[in-house]
Amino acid sequence: MSRRPPGAGVDPVGPDGGPVPGGGVAQVRVAGRGQERTTTVGVRDVARLDRELDAVLGARPRDPAACAEVLERAAFACRTDPAAAGRWVAAELLDELVDCYEALGRVDEAITVMRRALQVGWAGCRTGGAGSRNC
Repeated sequence: MSRRPPGAGVDPVGPDGGPVPGGGVAQVRVAGRGQERTTTVGVRDVARLDRELDAVLGARPRDPAACAEVLERAAFACRTDPAAAGRWVAAELLDELVDCYEALGRVDEAITVMRRALQVGWAGCRTGGAGSRNC
């Protein structure tokens, strides 16, 4: 999975689109199954999520359910959190998620996510939205 160098064109943005005090934390909505909540996601949380991604994607044999759960969180964070947007390429996360959904027989969700991956990639927007008002 591609990673960007630290600070490569990503400015921390808060929920109102303005700068985040301290530059390393953003307020984001975290969607859970059947619930939503607002939480603070910072660089430390993104690093922990990165370790989870490495663990589930590197496991052999790969557990598609575990991969899907972590990839869903990472893709959401990539759209909403500048620290995550600076670490991952959204289209690549979504592509991995498509493979997991397909392995789980969740074909409709796989198609929906592939369409999103194509939109993100076609627009040339690496993050799918965070840090860029054009995506």
